[in-house]
Amino acid sequence: MQPVLGEHENATGTAADGQLPPGSEAPQAAPRVCDTCGSTMAAEQDWCLECGTAAPGRLGTRPGLRAMLSVAGATLLLAGGAITASYAALSEDAKIDAGGPAPAAAGPIAQAVPDLPPASVPPAPTGAAGAPAAPTGAAALPTVTLPEATKPAPSTPVTPVVPSTPITPVTPSGGGSTDTDTGSSGGSGSTGGGSDSGTDTTTEEDDTKETTPSLTAIELGADTVSIYDPYGRVTAKGDPVDAYDNDRDTAFRVSTADPAKPMGVGLVIDLEKATKVRAIELLTDTPGYRVELYGTKSSEIPKDVIDTRWEHYADRSKVDESTKDGNVADDAKERISLRGVRDARYVLVWITTPPTKSPTVRIQELSLLK
Repeated sequence: MQPVLGEHENATGTAADGQLPPGSEAPQAAPRVCDTCGSTMAAEQDWCLECGTAAPGRLGTRPGLRAMLSVAGATLLLAGGAITASYAALSEDAKIDAGGPAPAAAGPIAQAVPDLPPASVPPAPTGAAGAPAAPTGAAALPTVTLPEATKPAPSTPVTPVVPSTPITPVTPSGGGSTDTDTGSSGGSGSTGGGSDSGTDTTTEEDDTKETTPSLTAIELGADTVSIYDPYGRVTAKGDPVDAYDNDRDTAFRVSTADPAKPMGVGLVIDLEKATKVRAIELLTDTPGYRVELYGTKSSEIPKDVIDTRWEHYADRSKVDESTKDGNVADDAKERISLRGVRDARYVLVWITTPPTKSPTVRIQELSLLK
């Protein structure tokens, strides 16, 4: 059986007023430990020496809550002060702007006009005719007289002067740039085809009438003309003497293999010394070929047509089909001017493009004119 407790005793054996019954010892209190790490703490110890946690009841029920609340309150106080100060500054600026005058619009600066003393104008005197006279003196203003507008005189149309006498064109007596032969054509000496007899009518392409100097043929000696074939393209040839034998029934002829390729052959005329040459005339019955004319003062014939000793004089496309230098197409004759006087020891007639109908060129007579 449990002992019956007294009226003033509780289950622990202590009196109800907290006093121990006589003859009993006070119970020992349990040691304090850290709630975080479990280390033993003294009764008066406020902080754990092991982990630094505050003792219960030191800073509240939650560690650091008071410090956090203090920092948050201070932050809110500073933020509120800053907001209040900014609002006050903005309100003050708005009041100053609203009370001040509006800024003037930018515009040109007008210069100040100096004050001038008023001019004293005397009363206008009355003239003999009763009209007011013009003011005189320092205050008189100049009188401006406007010119009267004049009407332009009607223009008279200009009547062109028509000559009553027509201009008669000059007909040259010698060989011009275009020759229409009505008589016979012959040559003198060994050159052949050098001079023309009969009536010549000169006609220029631009209808301009000019008088050209009379040209004479240069006499050529025996064996003066030879074939010039630096590339070996000749497949058939005649005697070069037939080109200057003063006989139209004979002709020098030269052929190459392929009519679609350039011929690249020619005739060289040896003048034995430097001689002045103005033009070359060809009598041919194979129209359409192209020739280039070269000359040199060298004492020997250059071995190739591209040798720099050859000087280019002139060229003619479509021989006997051209009207340059006054020529007439299809008259079996072509005169080529050398554009001035040329001094040459050797003259080269270089044939490039073959005739229209065949790869053979025929030259009845070749003449050098001076």
